Amino acid sequence: MPAPGAGMAHSRESSLAAMSRNAGSVVEYFRLPDNAVVELGTRVQI
Repeated sequence: MPAPGAGMAHSRESSLAAMSRNAGSVVEYFRLPDNAVVELGTRVQI
């Protein structure tokens, strides 16, 4: 999640945010059943 005033260049922050949005799902990659998966995560400002 891009944060204003951070030490990283805006273009780099935008690129990392886009790659994160476009990343594939681990559930789909490993072909796991939807009802047997719990995903945990948090947003980190870069």
